[in-house]
Parts: sequence; structure tokens; C-alpha cells
Amino acid sequence: MSGRQVETFARGLGVNDPDTLITEINKQNAWIFAHRPLDCSELIATWNLSGQLGTRLQQHEANIKAKLKDDPDRPDSGDLTDDRARLGAERLALALALTRTLTIRSPEQALDVDRAEGVLDSKYVLKNWSDKERKTLLRRALFDPATYGRVRFHHRSVQEYLAACRLKNLRERGMPIKALLRLFFAEQYGASVVIPSMRVIAAWLALWEESVRRELMAREPETLLSFGDPGSLPVTTRSDPLKSFVSTYREGGWRGLNIPISEVKRLAHPDLAAAVRKCWGDGPTNDDVRELLLELIWQGAIGACADIAERSAWTEEYSPSHRAIAVRAVIVCGCLDIARKIADSMLSEHKRWPYEVIHGIALDLFPTIITTNELVALAEQTPVPKSDVGGFEDILKKIAATIEPWSDEGVGLRKGLADLIWNGRSEILEWYRVMGRYDYASPALALLCDRQLAEPRAEDDTDLIRAAIIAYHFRGDGGMSRDPKNKLESHFRENLALREKAFWMEIEIMEELIPKDILLDRAFPYGGKRFIGYPTEADRKWLESTLRKSEQTSK
Repeated sequence: MSGRQVETFARGLGVNDPDTLITEINKQNAWIFAHRPLDCSELIATWNLSGQLGTRLQQHEANIKAKLKDDPDRPDSGDLTDDRARLGAERLALALALTRTLTIRSPEQALDVDRAEGVLDSKYVLKNWSDKERKTLLRRALFDPATYGRVRFHHRSVQEYLAACRLKNLRERGMPIKALLRLFFAEQYGASVVIPSMRVIAAWLALWEESVRRELMAREPETLLSFGDPGSLPVTTRSDPLKSFVSTYREGGWRGLNIPISEVKRLAHPDLAAAVRKCWGDGPTNDDVRELLLELIWQGAIGACADIAERSAWTEEYSPSHRAIAVRAVIVCGCLDIARKIADSMLSEHKRWPYEVIHGIALDLFPTIITTNELVALAEQTPVPKSDVGGFEDILKKIAATIEPWSDEGVGLRKGLADLIWNGRSEILEWYRVMGRYDYASPALALLCDRQLAEPRAEDDTDLIRAAIIAYHFRGDGGMSRDPKNKLESHFRENLALREKAFWMEIEIMEELIPKDILLDRAFPYGGKRFIGYPTEADRKWLESTLRKSEQTSK
């Protein structure tokens, strides 16, 4: 399900404020348990009960508990207790990891898959279980059908977490530490490495087993930061893998050790300020380290390190992505006066700021830091990316979709975009190709006009009608999808007052666009494509009335 569908689904399940729920899902990055209806209903049940979703570890525990719970309405109710089901799931999860298989043989299928590769038979793992118990376990919602004759865990992440839980239990029951470490670590060609297939499980287990955590910090500290749940570690302990990562990779060039932003968000906390400042030192030369530290200041709103973010934002030697992260950090830390200085510099010294930086932070600056006119000015002076992906086209569409349509900002943005597109039109135009420098803004303008036209006051706003016509014609069918245009057209199909004003307004625009010496182009503008289409029988009354008035005036 999409975010909007989740919002509707949550409202149907009794959530009074679904926007707050969506915010919490984003904050905790709980989308893994929100995209599918059954998962989402379980997540919403947790939300309704406690008003929060908890850490990633708590989300996994809640999901496992819900999916292994015995259902009294099922025929196999009572055949397997919840605790025994949890034990069986842990054993199967660890067995899949150790054998590097993905699926489990379904005991209900007559198909012989014993000799098939990549399938695990549960009878060899749950030897002391009856066939009935194994069938009952594999029918629980924790498992899904895979290919014919096989089942698999519903979530790979849950499978890895359960495998770590099983090892935790074995360790508590006396498993030797050396035997445990051999499952995760090895020496290859004289190098100490983490076995790739066991990385995620090791990261989960490191939450409880200090020896595993120490080995990971010594060999691959990025594993601790990228997997598992760093947010479940005490704040004082979180600084250890951070310091290890920085000391390991501080020097040298880029290594591509990009820590997912969702994991950075879990790790970040204002109490990490001292650790971040110590790790920063005189400024790390490694891009991966610099990016992680700036993202921690941003995601943790670490105000005590705002000066680091400010210096980084102004440092032209840093990459555009790092400077954009630094500006975001300045804003979330509440340093709005500094953000204002940065915005002024972008407007007056735009060559100092790469277009990637401006594209990256425009949404963060508007409307708290910059005005509507300044946003349009940034769009006017900022080049379009060569890839034609992203840039101000996406930024303006996002703003147009969320801004209050008839607010001062909404009306100002519509006027600003209409003027931007119109003033940027090509000097020579032909009826079959109306285009200009800022045509990329037409989808956003169309979207904003559509939202404003939905209200009755739109009939009296000639500027709005003009803006809608500009959005409709510029860029053409090849550059803008029909959907925004169709929505604009729908407001003018039945409303005769709007149709009349739009008809004459389009003629005025045509007079300005098409050279007066090309009579045929003036008579048939835009390849015969008119904003309201050709006049209908319903238009006869106002059209004849206007023509009569015109004749009387000419006399």
C-alpha cells in the first residue's frame, strides 16, 4: 500500500489522527511492516494500544507475536502453544541461515522436494516435533507460500532477527564463545573478515553479546551501523561503533560505505554531540566519514554541533551532497539566522552554490526561510540537471501538491510560476510547438491551478484562468503527462462562466504568442488544440451575445 492508502486504511481501523501515525512510521522507518494490509493492521493495533511504534527491535517482536499467535477460529487451534511456536520459528530461522537456504519444504504437499536444492525439510530441524506440530507452525502467518511445495518466512528481516534470538538463547544455555564467534568471523588470505551471509544476524546479536560487538567493531564497524537496530543500544554504547568506523576509515579516499539514512536516524541522538565533535576533529578527509557525521547532526538535531554543519555548508571544496546535508542540519538545529544568510548567498552569489545543493535544499528552505518570490528566483537562476531527472520540476510539484492552495503563498506561487513560464517563452513560436526555457514548471503550475479551480472563488480570478491556459499549452503533450491537463480541462467542461472567460483569454494569449503576419497560425493556434475544446451548443448563448455587442460597438 502507498502512504495515502495506509492513511485511509488506518482511519478505517479507528485511528483518529492518521497523519501522526504516518509521521511516526517515517520517523521509525517502519514501512517494512506497513505496506501490506495484514502487517499494517498489526502495526496499527500496536499504535492504538500504546500510541507509539517503538524501536526496530520492538517492532520485530510485536510482528512475531502477532503472526505466531494461536487463532481460536482455526481447525488446528490448541495444537501448538505460542512459546513452542516461537522456539520452532527460531530454530528454523537459524537453520536456514547456516545452510544458506531460503525456503522450507511444506509438509502438506505430496510433491517430493527432498532432493531439491535450496529447500530445508523441517523434520530434520524439529526432530522432536510431531508432524501435526510442524504443519501447524508452518501454517502460521509468520510464513508465506513460496514456489510449489515450499514455504518461506514472511519477512527476511524477521527471519534474521529470529536466528539471532536463537543464538542468544544457545549462548545463555552454555554455548562456548569460540563456537559462537566461528559462525560469524573468519580469516581469509590473512585478513580478518565477517562472513557475508551472517552479517545481519551478527548485527542483531551484537545488541546482547558484547564479544560479537567487539569483533564487529574491529573488523567491519559499518555492519553495526547498517544492520540490526543501533537505536536499541544505550546512547553511551552507540558512540563506540561510531568511533570505530571513523578511526578505521577516516583517512583515504571514498570507499562507498554509505550507511542507510534509516539506520543513521536510529543511531542519531543529541547526546552524541561530544562523540561527533571528537570524531570530526579538524575535518575528516574521507567522504564516507564526513557524510555520516553530517547526517548524524542532521538526523539527531545535534545543536551543539551546528557550527560544524555551518562551516561545512560554506566549504566549497566539499561535495554538493555534503553541503546540502549540512544546510539541512543547520535548519533542524534551529539556526534560522544562519540559514537565512545561506539563502541570501544563494540568491546573490548563485555561482558559489552548485545547482545540486540548491535542488537538494529548496524544499527545506521554503516557506520558513525563503519567500515565494525567492523560490521562483532560485528556480529562474538555477540550471536544469542534464539528466532531466529531479531538479526544480520535482521540487515545484511537491510544493504545489502540499501548499494551501488559496493561501498567500499558494496564490503567489501560481502567479510567480505563470510569469516565469511566460517570460521565458521562446522568441519564435509556431502553432505546433509552444515552448520556452522554464516549461518544466508547467506540471507544477497545472497541479496548483487544478487545486485552486476546485473552489467557487476561482470564477472571478482572471489571473488564475490565464495561468491555467499557460500551464496547458506550454511544454506540449510530449513533456507533460495528460493527467494534469485533463484535470484542468475538467473544470471548464460544464461551467459556462469559466468557458467564456477562458475562450477569450486564450485568444488574447494567442495574439501575443503568434506573430501577427502569420494569419493561418493565428486562426489555428496550437495545432487546433484549444483549452476548452471547440465551442458546443451550450456555448451558443454567450458566444452570440458577445458577437452582437461587438457588432454594436463597431457601428
